[in-house]
Formats: sequence, C-alpha cells, structure tokens
Amino acid sequence: MTLLDEGETTCCYARSEKHWVTDPQGIAWEHFHSLDSIATFNVGQNGERSLGLLRHDLRPRAAAR
Repeated sequence: MTLLDEGETTCCYARSEKHWVTDPQGIAWEHFHSLDSIATFNVGQNGERSLGLLRHDLRPRAAAR
C-alpha cells in the first residue's frame, strides 16, 4: 500500500488534516479530519488556492500506464 500524507490542507470550504492510501488494487482512498470551515472555496490561510490532488497522482508509475 502507498500512503501520501498531505497534512493540514484546504479543500472546498474546509480546513482538514488529510491523507490518501492506495490499496493493492490501485484504488486511492481519502481519509480526512475536518478542523474548521473556510470562508472562500479552496483558499488556505495564506490566501493561496489549494489545487488538491487527483487520483492518478497516487498511482504507482507502473500502474499508471
């Protein structure tokens, strides 16, 4: 299994601790704990937009072909 820890991040209207786990079949599962809401969609505390991650970013290179 592959683990990607994003740590504290923003997504949609929430500030969260987030990580992703990729199972043996290559499916990425998101786990998060929402800490607070944010006023503007996908904007972090420093004013930068959060791009988030796409599922294909988590697949091992061999499986991405």
